Amino acid sequence: EPLVSIFVSNNILETTLNRGDRVENVLEEINLNNYKVRIRGVVYSEDPEEYPEEEVLQIRKILEAPGSKTIECELLRIFNITQVAVKSISFPGIAGTPEAQAYDMQCLSDRDFELEVINESEEIQ
Repeated sequence: EPLVSIFVSNNILETTLNRGDRVENVLEEINLNNYKVRIRGVVYSEDPEEYPEEEVLQIRKILEAPGSKTIECELLRIFNITQVAVKSISFPGIAGTPEAQAYDMQCLSDRDFELEVINESEEIQ
């Protein structure tokens, strides 16, 4: 079972003022960044003498497939995260276990949205 972690921060634009009595920065444009989702786990080969090549190839395909991925997890559901974009995957080694391979996925939360195209020439009339 993989371990899932969530990290979140606000995006805050800080404006420094050089004059006047104010010594603090002015904070503007405060909004929530995308959630960072980290998924870590270990895949094993059924044969204790073989490397889990097929399982590693499946994880590699997740990274290489275009677009965001649908994901289901109780922790993510609490934060309304149903899709993630995979930013990177690493495969750290595990000493003394040739039948196992660790993986670590770094993802960003994503959502579907619709854009409304406004034709500027129609608005001018």
